[in-house]
Amino acid sequence: MKVLDTFAGAGGFSLGFHLTGQYDIIGAIEYDQWAADTFKFNHPESTVIVGDIQQYSEEFLLETFKDKPDIILGGPPCQGFSIANRKAGDPADPRNSLFKEFVRLGKIFEPKIMIMENVPNLIKARTHDKELVIDIIIQELENLGYYVYHTILSATDYGVPQIRKRLVVIASKDKLDNPFPEPTHSIESKPNTLFSSTLKQTPTLWDAISDLPQIEAREGAEEMDYGNTCEKCFSEVFA
Repeated sequence: MKVLDTFAGAGGFSLGFHLTGQYDIIGAIEYDQWAADTFKFNHPESTVIVGDIQQYSEEFLLETFKDKPDIILGGPPCQGFSIANRKAGDPADPRNSLFKEFVRLGKIFEPKIMIMENVPNLIKARTHDKELVIDIIIQELENLGYYVYHTILSATDYGVPQIRKRLVVIASKDKLDNPFPEPTHSIESKPNTLFSSTLKQTPTLWDAISDLPQIEAREGAEEMDYGNTCEKCFSEVFA
């Protein structure tokens, strides 16, 4: 399946898709030049557009991405990011934000799936009219003919030694029975959950970085061999 990454940053979102070996990352749209350069390094075969997504016409986008994407990814800022001046409407309303561009891409390319990620607090955010922002997002995607699902995912539940939660919204042309993956890990030493019989313990920070080479300030290089460190060295560094 072909993936287009929007508001792409350095490309971490689409890199996860690429690493499965089941997806072709055909392109990205990103405003920041440095982030776009990193994306291009991660995905050298992709077409990367660097600039303001609002400035690209439907004709230009269709011409650029002739091989239409099956999946569109994106993390458009939704609050306080008005695409016009503040007098044009409620800046907390995602319809007055760059989310509007995410929806526009859905109209243009009609992908099978659209996946949006954002900060967890968006789930509680309301417009000036007290309307839940997440409800507006869901309605806008449903208007494009998608079934919409959302939840908050925690990185530690999937074996990542980082406390990081993200709101994930999945819009699919087909109805999905299980849109989100079950947890594979737990930060508890003895997991007490419905999945406790199969959950592994989430790696610790020490598990993640204990094999990094020991260097002093201003030492090191762009690429270095992994060394064999020890817990004593670790405790001395962070004492």
